[in-house]
Amino acid sequence: MTSVWLALFLSALAAMADTVGGALTVVRQFEGRTLASFTSIGAGFLLGATLLDRLPDTLHTMPKLGVTYMLIGYLLVLTLEIIRHSRNHENTHSHATGHVHTAAMQGGTIALVSMMVHTFMDGVVIAGALAANRAEGILMFVAITLHKVPEGLTISAISLNSSNSRRRAFLWAFLLTCSTIVGAITAVVLGSVGGPSVNIIMALATGTFLFISTSDLVPFVRAQEQPRNMLLLLCGCGVFYLSLTLLQSIGLS
Repeated sequence: MTSVWLALFLSALAAMADTVGGALTVVRQFEGRTLASFTSIGAGFLLGATLLDRLPDTLHTMPKLGVTYMLIGYLLVLTLEIIRHSRNHENTHSHATGHVHTAAMQGGTIALVSMMVHTFMDGVVIAGALAANRAEGILMFVAITLHKVPEGLTISAISLNSSNSRRRAFLWAFLLTCSTIVGAITAVVLGSVGGPSVNIIMALATGTFLFISTSDLVPFVRAQEQPRNMLLLLCGCGVFYLSLTLLQSIGLS
């Protein structure tokens, strides 16, 4: 299998985890304890992938402008989060029934757009990493897939909260799947055009992953106030570190 087809295949496989998460929310209520445990492992693995792999790689390929593009990516997602929380705040303080429903719909749409930016970058990172190094790309595939089921669960829950349509909840999760695949295709197309374009979009993606891991996932794990979840987060970091070290020791990374 060529690197291009492998990138598209793994991106599509990871993307389907969003749809699986959405389906679980629509079919049955997923236990909070189980979701928190799964998220904790994914948070640790993604944090390790961001700081131990993507960050050094970005600084190596773009020693001067890499940090600038990472900051832009970080601020982009932060801005979307601020807008989403602002909408949620409006929802809380809206008293008229019609206004509550409208505000909830708007807040849900902002959440969907924000998460589609995340998932677009998921596809970019998987395809871009595979183009640079197959072993590291597979590690990124694992890191991303681990947090995608909770991602699909989350967006479906938000959709159900703003409208009781299970069909729409599943559709929103599927849109995250499509966004990931589009991100992978974009990275593949840009890769065929020229390396600098991929380096820039990978640097932007690194910034978004830095935000997701440190400002979204880690705070979520800490908020659980469960030592078990913190240990799972550390285990996730450790698994990524050991995997990366093993690949480097045998010359695959």
